[in-house]
Amino acid sequence: MRRINQILTNLYSAHRFLLQDGALDDKEKQFFESVDVNMDETTATMAIHQLSLYLSRHYQKK
Repeated sequence: MRRINQILTNLYSAHRFLLQDGALDDKEKQFFESVDVNMDETTATMAIHQLSLYLSRHYQKK
């Protein structure tokens, strides 16, 4: 699980620009910041889905 968490953390780091573009509300920013190598399984499971939503909103594409 730790390896998957590291991969997710790296993905979120590569997309940190989403925190500055104004597309995320405060709760979404809080979730974004919670993605790290020590996150629990629930957060890791939601991380892929949430990042997909954030990117879809940013690029205005599915």
